[in-house]
Amino acid sequence: MLFITLSVFVFFIEKMDNVVLQAVIFILALFVGIAWVEFEHNITIYKILILYCLCPDKWI
Repeated sequence: MLFITLSVFVFFIEKMDNVVLQAVIFILALFVGIAWVEFEHNITIYKILILYCLCPDKWI
């Protein structure tokens, strides 16, 4: 899914004329994507810790 989204994003960004603006938008989108993955990772870890605290005997 990420590859398709990135492909569509790159297609539309190539229509722009300003190269510097293209680079800034692309780098910004890349960092937003990385931040989103980190956010999802932290949420998943939080859910795992809560499940472990609720029933630790199932994790042994």
